[in-house]
Amino acid sequence: MSDLITAQVKQIVGDALVAFAEDLTVASGSRLEDDGAGGWKEATQTEYAGKGFNEVFTAMERLAGIPDDYRKIIILANTITVEPKPQDKITFRGETLDIISVDKDPAQATYTVVAK
Repeated sequence: MSDLITAQVKQIVGDALVAFAEDLTVASGSRLEDDGAGGWKEATQTEYAGKGFNEVFTAMERLAGIPDDYRKIIILANTITVEPKPQDKITFRGETLDIISVDKDPAQATYTVVAK
């Protein structure tokens, strides 16, 4: 898919769904940094606001071993300025979770985040 078409699809999907989406934040950046004394300390992460949806895992996904405490959140890509990645944190519906995995749909309009 060309970059122009991808950008247009991303915008169309985002515009069509944003009114129904809920607020969320993704805290991105290194979670640990060198403390200068041979150890590690918690690093400051940058928070990025976005919009998304709670998605339910299918019965087949659960049977395949997805734990009950894992959540699936769909983020509208045009509402957030960072690409979420594993080890980032996501805050959604007042709950802060660790991002386990991230998939991007072929049109790059959404990120599917699995978090715990």
